[in-house]
Amino acid sequence: AFRPQIIKQYASGKLENMVVTMRRSVQFTLLSYSLIAIPFVIETPRIIYLWLGQIPPYSVPFLRIVIAISGISIINTTSNAAIHATGNIKWISFFSGTLFLMCPVLTYLIFRFLDGPVVSGYLVNSAVITIVAISSFFIIKRQIPGFRIAPYTMPIIKSLAVIAVSAFIVWYLSRF
Repeated sequence: AFRPQIIKQYASGKLENMVVTMRRSVQFTLLSYSLIAIPFVIETPRIIYLWLGQIPPYSVPFLRIVIAISGISIINTTSNAAIHATGNIKWISFFSGTLFLMCPVLTYLIFRFLDGPVVSGYLVNSAVITIVAISSFFIIKRQIPGFRIAPYTMPIIKSLAVIAVSAFIVWYLSRF
């Protein structure tokens, strides 16, 4: 929902407003997502049992990693909206495309030579998404004059800290 606003603000030259919209978008989306994600991560076995009647092997770690990947993708989606607003998507497309094409290769190498766990493919994918999300900040900085990484990322870090503390509190209370 925020993507058209980000593109419109970039096109009209309101870069400060665009950064504020991006920041609010990430914060709002992350915090809203955490309202659903935290209970699902903590109660994954119970939810799968209620849904399927039995818990298939590896379904709990798979679901938890997919939920984490979706949270990381929220950050990446907002950053990509700003990059796409510039019209210069060559670097992010090349970089992210190359890394995502490396996921199956890296997963195969982990399985073949390191005898990695079953969830290795998901862990590789989450690492790649994290790298792409972080690199998108630097690509935005390169393409948008006046964009500063620290003022944009600090609210994201604060939101992630609030989510982590909230998750810990919910986890701790759920044990009793």
